[in-house]
Formats: sequence, C-alpha cells, structure tokens
Amino acid sequence: MKQLKGWDIDLKILKNIRYEISYIKNYIFPFIISNLLFLFIAYFTDLNITQILLIIFLIVITFILMIYFSFRKREQDFRIIINTIKSIRKNQFNSPDEIRLPEDLFQIEKEIHKMYRKIENDISHLKKLEKFNQTNVIADLF
Repeated sequence: MKQLKGWDIDLKILKNIRYEISYIKNYIFPFIISNLLFLFIAYFTDLNITQILLIIFLIVITFILMIYFSFRKREQDFRIIINTIKSIRKNQFNSPDEIRLPEDLFQIEKEIHKMYRKIENDISHLKKLEKFNQTNVIADLF
C-alpha cells in the first residue's frame, strides 16, 4: 500500500474543497442577483445605510443557512444510498421491489434495481454453470 505524504493529504483536502465549491456555485448566482436587485431597489427608496446593511446581513445569513441545510440533505441522501447498498451486500432484500428510496432519489433507485437484477441474473448463470460442470465431471468419472 502506498504511504501518503503530507502534500498528498493536502491535495485530497483541496480536491474536496474544490468539489464543495463547485456544488456551491449553483447557489451563488441567484444569491448575487437577489442582492444586486435589492441594492438597486434600496438605491431608489428612502433607506439609510444601517437599514441596508442590516437587510444585506440577513440575506447573507439566510444564504448560509440555505447552503448548510442543502449540504445536510445531500449528506442524508448519501447515507441512505450507502445503507441501501450495504443492505444489498448483506442479502437483506429478496427482490428489487423491496428497495425503496425517497422520491428525489428515484433515478438512483431505478439504477439500483437494474444492478440488483443483473447481480441476480449473474448468480443464476453461475449456478447453472456450476451444475453443468458438476454433471460433466460426474459423467467423465463413469
């Protein structure tokens, strides 16, 4: 096993940070547009600087909370998927129809069903091949 050096770990951390930032990019554009729209409206209304700064502060806090809860939801979805895959590995499902994921993970659920069916199909083919080989070995002995 390759031993990690200090800079390798730093590169992995940077890769994770880049991934998280790329995920945040989806939220930054609407945030900037809403702030610019607010500043445009505030410019033409009779708000003083402290009111404008207070409202911008509240918008920033709301944005941070939105990102935080979005990340929590994403992590929760990952945990559900990981637990489902672990359950499949432990043979806790008798058929693919027993595998249920939340509505927003419907596409992943379909792919897991396909994967489960393929694994069942491969196992049945291996069992047939094993029986075929056993009968050939027995036939060769006699």
